[in-house]
Amino acid sequence: HKRVSKTLAVYDFDNTLIKGDSLWLFVVALRGYPLAVLSALLGLIWALVTPEFYKDHRTAFKRRWLRLALAGATPEQCQQAAHIVRLKVQWKGDVVQTLEKHAASGAEIVIATGALNVYIATLLEGVPYHVILCTSMEEQNGKLTGRLA
Repeated sequence: HKRVSKTLAVYDFDNTLIKGDSLWLFVVALRGYPLAVLSALLGLIWALVTPEFYKDHRTAFKRRWLRLALAGATPEQCQQAAHIVRLKVQWKGDVVQTLEKHAASGAEIVIATGALNVYIATLLEGVPYHVILCTSMEEQNGKLTGRLA
């Protein structure tokens, strides 16, 4: 039997392929700056009063913030916001070039990120990849619930 080895290249998105964090840009594009700030503050206050906050403060905050910020948004609204964010992200050219070299050499490219499924594929348009592992949002009746799936 001939042994075939394949290279796997795994990349994070926020603060790796791009400068900064895409989630904040997305929420601002979707809801506007005042509502993004208000939902973040209320999400923080809500998270502070939960036992989960003291185990994993980032996840506790993200869960509450997304509930407030994304509930009721439609996939179409999310795509519109994603296209706005796509124009604003600042790519780290050297990291993207390395990813492209991996892809050109035949490597399987995996993007593993905490970014949301409702926008990450749009932001990655034009970037070679095979699989995206991301945070999925729950949808019911054609609208986001704001809950993690």
